[in-house]
Amino acid sequence: MDEFIKYASENNFGTTAMKTARGLGRMKQDSAFMNRLPDNISPHNALVRWLTTETPLDNIVLRVRNMSEFEDSYSGAGKKPGQEDIQALNLVKAEANKNACRLCGKCQSACPQHIPITDIFRFERYAMDDHDWEKAAALYDGLPVKGNICTSCNTCTESCPLNLDIPGKLEKIHTYMS
Repeated sequence: MDEFIKYASENNFGTTAMKTARGLGRMKQDSAFMNRLPDNISPHNALVRWLTTETPLDNIVLRVRNMSEFEDSYSGAGKKPGQEDIQALNLVKAEANKNACRLCGKCQSACPQHIPITDIFRFERYAMDDHDWEKAAALYDGLPVKGNICTSCNTCTESCPLNLDIPGKLEKIHTYMS
């Protein structure tokens, strides 16, 4: 990825990072996870510190739902992350890698059933991280192919760089979206 950002910069293209808080909404609801973070460290604040000082990005898109989240997140902008921020980000990344899809699409292109896996996992984010169940369910309902046709062949899991249990996730998502 760094080579793409470098190429863009050398050729006067701006770079923007989106969906940078992969699964963080769920993590913030998990008190056991939040208790593992260093004291007084907010994951969104640490993320914005890192994104605005340690990456060559021109823009970031980070969804905030209210003024409190805005103040928490953006009060870190332009400030170098400290050791505790980095520790928190490493915990967040490890947790995200256990269960939050990167939306890379590798699984979807491998699926013999042509299930729109990345769309379904994006809708899961709307529900679980953004707490917008109505939007997520409506989008899921509009799909011509849903997760319930998965045959658990595991071709998708074999293609996943995170080795996520994609058939299991599809089954759960279908249950709570239907």
